[in-house]
Amino acid sequence: MDTASRALTDASFRARYEVAELLGEGGMGAVYRGIQKALGRPVAIKFMTCELATDRGWVDRFLIEAKVAASLLHPNVVVVFDSGMAGDVPFLVTELVDGKPLHKLLKEECPLRASRALGIARGVLSGLEAIHGMGIVHRDLKPANLLVCAGEPPTAKILDFGLAKMLGVQGGACQPPKTETGIIVGTPDYMAPEQAAGDPVSAATDLYAFSLVLCRMILGRPPFKAESTLEWLRAQIHEEPSFPPDLRPGVLALLQKGLAKLPGDRF
Repeated sequence: MDTASRALTDASFRARYEVAELLGEGGMGAVYRGIQKALGRPVAIKFMTCELATDRGWVDRFLIEAKVAASLLHPNVVVVFDSGMAGDVPFLVTELVDGKPLHKLLKEECPLRASRALGIARGVLSGLEAIHGMGIVHRDLKPANLLVCAGEPPTAKILDFGLAKMLGVQGGACQPPKTETGIIVGTPDYMAPEQAAGDPVSAATDLYAFSLVLCRMILGRPPFKAESTLEWLRAQIHEEPSFPPDLRPGVLALLQKGLAKLPGDRF
């Protein structure tokens, strides 16, 4: 039985929400289209995977994600409406966004038109500014965690705060209890050098990840060549990024500064 089916065995949850089709799946859970019955409001409902739902540390991380995201009210951050447990299944209810994840958009159109890429980028940066202003580092910024809304100009929304870290909080507010100092968390393809090395993270860590996302949108490829995850992480730490010779000077300068090895050399 999948987690959505298990959640629906909870009469209280079933009285509040209707669950429809599967929208997508990730490492921590599956997202379904749903209806908040009391308001007749379309929503997205995320359920933790069966494998992780039995681990108290991961359950805590999932529920803290809701608290972190719920504290952010910004047009470029997905709004959280509700969270809790349906029986033994953790769930998170958010606004239902009319759009698609950036990684799916890039499978259809890559590279993006410069104006479209920069329009998306402006939204992401605006959302990041709000997140960082609250002392939060996302730590897992990547195309799969960015929703591009329908319409022109494009609007981007940041989601998935399962790996977020509150600056100034010992161990990180979203660290599971068993996480050790120096552990690498995040997605290797979008890790900053300090994150890949297991060193402390900051707002600059998210800006590095954002710059890698921007490379994908504008260049249609990453700025490093690697045949394995280990090679990629080594490149992030030791190699300089490569760019096409005909790249516009302003865009080149933007990417070079965003991908600086030292956090202090970034924006």
